[in-house]
Parts: sequence; C-alpha cells; structure tokens
Amino acid sequence: MEITSKKIQSKIIELSQKISDFYLENNDFKYLSIVVPLSGGVPFAVDLVKSLSDEIQNKLLMCYAYDMDEEWYFSDSNPEIGEPILIIEDIYDTGKTLADIIPWLEEKFTPREIKTVVLLEKEIEKINNITIDWTGFIVEDTWVFGYGMDDENGMRRGLPYITD
Repeated sequence: MEITSKKIQSKIIELSQKISDFYLENNDFKYLSIVVPLSGGVPFAVDLVKSLSDEIQNKLLMCYAYDMDEEWYFSDSNPEIGEPILIIEDIYDTGKTLADIIPWLEEKFTPREIKTVVLLEKEIEKINNITIDWTGFIVEDTWVFGYGMDDENGMRRGLPYITD
C-alpha cells in the first residue's frame, strides 16, 4: 500500500475546501481553535491549515499528554472558551486518542462544537462511537508510516508519502 505525496496533497485540497465551506457557512465565531493531538499529525495539520480559506481566523494549537494519562497539555496557548474546535488527526484507528481528548476539551473549554478531520481511517474495530466529520483515506488494518507517522522503530516520519 502506498499513498503518494501527490495523492495526499490532492486530498488535502479537497478536505480544506469542504472544511472551509462548512466554517464559512457557520461563521458565528471569532476564532476556530485547531487542535493537533500528538506530533504525528503535524505535517497533515500544517498542509491543511495552509489550504483553508484566509477568511477563517484560526489558532493552531499543539497538545500532548504525559505518559498518555487523562490530562492533556497545550504547548503554547489554549483554545478560546466557547468557540468551535477542529481536531486534526493523522490516523483514526482504535479511537483512543479522540476518546480521551474530546471529553477533556468539552470539560475544560466548553466549545460551541467539536469537529474532527483525519487523514487516514483504519478499517478496524473502534473503542467508541466517535463520528469523524471529514476523512481523507480509508486504509486496511496494517502499520503505516511516513508523512508524520513513524514506523515500528520510531523512524521515517519525514517521508513525503505513506506506506506500509
């Protein structure tokens, strides 16, 4: 399995248009807080945010959890209270990350709404019923790496394509 850089960038443009259309139609907010849990989603998030409409005021926020505990932390500033949040994830497999972070965001920041976009969704049983609002590609249940995601040895995140 391989998803080329060209296919990734084409899908990002498609997703950014859909997301931009949604937020421009529902624009009763000051800032869209864009949350990127964990480092694997950074390349996808950066490319996606660059492709969003310039009319959407946004704050790009990196967050992480120490030892994958229940408490998340932001590296710079926090989401705006009561404003919408868009979570950008590299891959949706079991759903643990989203199952952990969504309730935490709801409790801490009372967002108007939380939407999710993932580059990859694995065909695997999920541990929750989280609805993904925008999905790039559906992939089989296999270890994938590249474009921010690491291989079994924690390497090859920097590849411009995704492979197994």
